[in-house]
Amino acid sequence: MMFVVYLLVGTVIGLLFPPFLSLIMEIPEENRRILSIASVLAGWLLGVINFVIFYVFIKYCTLHFRNVFHEVRAGNFSARSRLNSRDAIGQLAIDINETIDHLEKTKIEILQDDLTGLPNRQFLQQFFMENKEVMKTEKAAFMFFDLNKFKQINDLYGHQFGDQVLISVGNRVKKGLPYAKLIRLSGDEFMLVVPSLTAIDAMEAAKQLHKQFKEPFLIGDAAVSIDSSIGISIYPDNGVELTELVKKSDHAMYEAKKNPLQSYCFYHQLTASTTSSERTDEPTNKIGSTINTLRR
Repeated sequence: MMFVVYLLVGTVIGLLFPPFLSLIMEIPEENRRILSIASVLAGWLLGVINFVIFYVFIKYCTLHFRNVFHEVRAGNFSARSRLNSRDAIGQLAIDINETIDHLEKTKIEILQDDLTGLPNRQFLQQFFMENKEVMKTEKAAFMFFDLNKFKQINDLYGHQFGDQVLISVGNRVKKGLPYAKLIRLSGDEFMLVVPSLTAIDAMEAAKQLHKQFKEPFLIGDAAVSIDSSIGISIYPDNGVELTELVKKSDHAMYEAKKNPLQSYCFYHQLTASTTSSERTDEPTNKIGSTINTLRR
């Protein structure tokens, strides 16, 4: 379409050039026809040249902006347009960069817990979708844990004090297990994702997580001792969907709570225990034997 427009413009210029030239100088009658044809051909050539320049320029700008948008869609919010000019294209580049700045700030707000600054449930969903193929090969542990008797802490010291407890727990666990991804789900519930592991790695990570609660947490002038119960599901052994993994690790955590000591529980141990009790016709009320107890 634009090519036709440039040809039409070139034709008009070619047709108008001989009359304009005749106003400046005298043109012999026998040369006017040749001049008109040459002017139209020159106008067409000028139109083609202008179209090629316009096409290359627009193609370059379009490809540049598409690459920027592709990076942003891939999650790279550091991508920016490098075009720097004072024309309309330069202004468009400025607008795009400002929009990406806004999206980057919005993404941080959406994927970050307001209180603790930790990644939140939305981040967990995105992280799982982006890494599930790699984790399926290397396996990953999803460790669901909460703070035992946290409600009593809130009731005794107040919600602001309880908020500081959550912040301190997040900071300590994140520092103690830097190779894992810590997410605050809601309230006093957290999820620790440990990628690239074996069964031994998962058990060792659970022990390390438990050790983070051995020392009291200093909140202001108060030293608060906090217990935690941990439930663990393994991806993809215990499920291939995030909701399934969260549900099973949550179930394992509540089984771990039944033990009076600090403990962790693997979901696959619960299913193994159920199968064993069904075979021997023994009561299924032996879940305590499936819990790995970590003593102080």
